Amino acid sequence: MTVLASGSKGNSTIVSSTTTRILVDAGLSCRELMKRMKAAGEEPSALDAILITHEHQDHVQGMAVTARKLGIPVCYWVMGIPIVLGAIYYVLVQHRRLGAQTERPARSATEG
Repeated sequence: MTVLASGSKGNSTIVSSTTTRILVDAGLSCRELMKRMKAAGEEPSALDAILITHEHQDHVQGMAVTARKLGIPVCYWVMGIPIVLGAIYYVLVQHRRLGAQTERPARSATEG
């Protein structure tokens, strides 16, 4: 676990295992997050996803730009329901990382 920021001006922590790296909250600008990750010896491109604990500004300030720049999904909760932005993209990327073959699912008649 690497704490990048903790406090009312911004919160962000990297939690990792041997196979997965998650940025918990992105409460600083993308530029500041990247700077702090590199200073802590963390490689931003190694992140797999961003997990947002709640929607206060000091937890989400750099979320959108960071997720877009790194091409990673964001997971957060709305009224207790988990929402994942970019989930389909993430699954495809993970399949490619694992060397699995990805196939485009057949479209149903209702999808148009």
